[in-house]
Amino acid sequence: MHILLTSLGTTARETRYQLHGRTATGSLTPLALVKLLECKPDQVIAVVTAAAKKKTWPDFKREMGIILGFPPQPLAIPEGRNRQEISQILERVASIVPQGTILTLDITQGLRHIPFFFYAVALYLTSLRNVAIRGAYYGMFEASEDPKPIIDLQPLLELPQWFHAVRVFQDQGATLPMARLIQPLSETIKARARQEPLDSVAAHGLYRQAGQVERVGTLLAEHAFAYEAALPMELGRISHLLVQPVRDMAAMEWEELPPLGRELTEVVAGVAESRSLVQPPSRKGKWKQGIALDDTELTRQAHMIDFYLELNQLPLAIGLMREWVVSWSMWRSDLSLNWYDLRDRERYECILSTLGEQARNDRPRISPAQQCFGDFWNQVTDLRNAIHHHGMREDEVVLPPKELPSIENYWRQLTADKIDWHEILSN
Repeated sequence: MHILLTSLGTTARETRYQLHGRTATGSLTPLALVKLLECKPDQVIAVVTAAAKKKTWPDFKREMGIILGFPPQPLAIPEGRNRQEISQILERVASIVPQGTILTLDITQGLRHIPFFFYAVALYLTSLRNVAIRGAYYGMFEASEDPKPIIDLQPLLELPQWFHAVRVFQDQGATLPMARLIQPLSETIKARARQEPLDSVAAHGLYRQAGQVERVGTLLAEHAFAYEAALPMELGRISHLLVQPVRDMAAMEWEELPPLGRELTEVVAGVAESRSLVQPPSRKGKWKQGIALDDTELTRQAHMIDFYLELNQLPLAIGLMREWVVSWSMWRSDLSLNWYDLRDRERYECILSTLGEQARNDRPRISPAQQCFGDFWNQVTDLRNAIHHHGMREDEVVLPPKELPSIENYWRQLTADKIDWHEILSN
């Protein structure tokens, strides 16, 4: 169902309006708007105060019925003078729009604060009711020119979704919300390209833009997988590959770029840059072999773990932390080792597990530093196993885990290079 949601004021004035090069006249803006809309609504709902229902509603009802062939529906609201009335307005407007509706808004008339109510309701409906906004119109009846322009404010309704997606990426590392916003834009640009003459410069330019946008959407989806699987190398590579396409997309001249789009995309590029591999990865073959195991790369991965810990994403943080400790011990012991070689990693994991077993059995021959490290390794391993086996054991996984403060405390010392690794890895 396509619903036009509008509001009525208490005065009417015959005015000529223009939208997309076409003109129409109406005593109230929504009367002219429905004449100009290419896709007519199936239902019209007019928000009215007691004064508006008395003064402008009767003529609006009659004229809208003539234009569309069916009468509009009134929705009585208070004036919104206090918190209680504000809640009543929002609840009444939200309750009258069914799930999955296509909604067109007209915010021209009514009390001056009505657009704020429509804005809040629109965000709620699109976020939680699967409602699609087809347009949000304002008739500039105060403009000096004739006919008066009707402008579509829909990009402002879409903007909070972009704010949310960028903020989630910046604060939580998740890119799926942004990928879901960007990916449909490619099809929109392709649709415009198909309207141009085949093989024209304009068509080629639009298809090129669509390809660039599609590339960014694909990389964002791949970033989401790498991030949510805690794959540090893959995440670093995809972040590196994402930076320039995002900036190229922002530099394009295209209608679908949201307001503040260049500022938002620069935030995305900056975040991706901070998570990128320091060494540019190869685009072909076994590219990981070209990434050196060194302090810089371990620091980058440690920042990822800190980020997961900060967000309380323990399965990711603890799993990656255990792998990080294996890589750290290999780096500290022998710089010639291949830290991707499964046999070398298993050998060092066995060394660390032996040290952990000695610490668990309180062997007198290990030093205090080795005892502390062994305890840390055991705590990380036990917690990793409990979480990654999804609690399928007799002991309950307590939230937050009781050993987490001890793990985090030792982790901070380890990453701050305050641990005597010579003593820990000796013998």
